Amino acid sequence: MLPEYLRDARIGILGFGVNHQALVRWLVEHGASEIVIYDESESARERIAAQGLPVEHVVGPDAFEQLDVEVLFRSPGIPPDRLELVQAREAGVHITSQLNLFFELCPAKIIGVTGSKGKGTTSTLIAKMLEAGSSESTVYLAGNIGSDPFEFLDKLRPTDRVVLELSSFQLIDIEHSPHIAVVLGITSDHLEYHKTQPAYVEAKTPIVRFQTEADHAILSAENSESLAFAELTRATVHYSATALPVEDGVHVHEGNFVQQVPGQSAEIVASTSDVQLLGEHNLGNAAAAIVVAKLCGVHNTAIQEALRSFTGLPHRIQLVHESAGVRWYDDSIATNNGAVIAAIRSFQAPILLIAGGSTKDLDYSELGSVIASSNVKQLLLIGQTAAEIAQAAEQHDYPTDRIFFAGTLDKAVEEAVSQSQDGDVVLLSPASASFDQFPNYKVRGDQFAALARATQIGGKDDGSR
Repeated sequence: MLPEYLRDARIGILGFGVNHQALVRWLVEHGASEIVIYDESESARERIAAQGLPVEHVVGPDAFEQLDVEVLFRSPGIPPDRLELVQAREAGVHITSQLNLFFELCPAKIIGVTGSKGKGTTSTLIAKMLEAGSSESTVYLAGNIGSDPFEFLDKLRPTDRVVLELSSFQLIDIEHSPHIAVVLGITSDHLEYHKTQPAYVEAKTPIVRFQTEADHAILSAENSESLAFAELTRATVHYSATALPVEDGVHVHEGNFVQQVPGQSAEIVASTSDVQLLGEHNLGNAAAAIVVAKLCGVHNTAIQEALRSFTGLPHRIQLVHESAGVRWYDDSIATNNGAVIAAIRSFQAPILLIAGGSTKDLDYSELGSVIASSNVKQLLLIGQTAAEIAQAAEQHDYPTDRIFFAGTLDKAVEEAVSQSQDGDVVLLSPASASFDQFPNYKVRGDQFAALARATQIGGKDDGSR
């Protein structure tokens, strides 16, 4: 199963994260003769040793300056335009990725999902709908969520389905597109990596660029960046929407998800009340998932069952505690403006918003406008981006006396406890990455949940949730 170009090659693994651990095991099991792992972190030595595999390794700050291979697998977190990679490419090294290899070898149909927010939710909904709709095929959820694709690659059959949640980091240099591509709304994000918004959008375009006439693309009818992908694909294009009618796809109308197929009468597929998730943005995610499910032949009853059974993923507007009439929501994965705006608009109750973290070089003007015009009663700021978010809110006349510079998450929670009242919502939705104070967004969200559950508001904790 090992491709010809890998059989006798000296293979480099650039970055030894979780994904590459499964890739290395797979390569060894399938006969790769020489593998060298390069990682700039000294802690990688322990991870490599724990695998117990016959591989070489170069570890340390200057590891990437010592590349001596014929084929190099790039980790998504390492930009392809990094100097060492540019030099390796010029020297004739074939640079690829785990995702490229998976596309080359996968015998099953692949459904790929990208966008600036909602990828995980939409991918999971698609997988659940496909699972509910068929007993003849196995559905695998992978990418940034679910299993690593190289953990199940050898099990795949042509009748199976693989749903991949795909980030711009993964898509930027792939040379394949999924059979069904879903492009949700695209807003500003990851500018610390891509440098400009056009570069960020361009990085996502491979999800449709290599499609054929036999493939399908589902685009958001309410996002101009997503709509532009229609010009880049040879696939049949369908649309999803919450407030606009579509001629081919699924939209929301009078409390229902309505499918429109050209030349056919409109069909009600499910009710919006079937969706167990907060926010209109999640109706858009559900609409996109329904388009995929219908393309795959899933019946309406199975779609409805999947919608009703899915209560959401961790760290995505997740209710983690309720005490003295105050609800605490963890939305730690919301690291861009669009995600936080969607979260704010999901509530009618007064919000104490905890935001801030490490920078992604975002422009917070739009977020500041929404904060100033919404039901955010207090803005509690932490991390490196606190001053930027405060300035954006103040520029739109948000009262300065309602901004509290907490610095750290525990201090923000303390302030939220002292200021919140019955009926309020405390929302962690940072509009920033986590790396200034936490290893990742999951740890940040878990700490918020633990702090929330330890709160005593008004001197009384009802112990619920």
